[in-house]
Amino acid sequence: MSGGSYDYLYAKDLVDLYGSVEEMAQRLSQLAERDSPAARDTWTILGLMDAIRSMQGRLEGVWHAVEWYDSCDYSRDQVDEAVKKYEEGTRR
Repeated sequence: MSGGSYDYLYAKDLVDLYGSVEEMAQRLSQLAERDSPAARDTWTILGLMDAIRSMQGRLEGVWHAVEWYDSCDYSRDQVDEAVKKYEEGTRR
């Protein structure tokens, strides 16, 4: 069996509700008569979701390698190489 040990986590969108959260933030902003803490915090959540997407994109290769290693489709060397490549990318 190829992959699947983590339900293909490396290929999932961790923030697949982004559009709905954005719509809620916009609506809260429209309804607020003043600076709404609820709207502000919802916009903050959107910023955090952007950061999560960015981090997830950088980790995709590592997650893929670990998932396939745990499914006996990759070697430990392939995991180590993915981690090394990730770490080199974080130093830039």
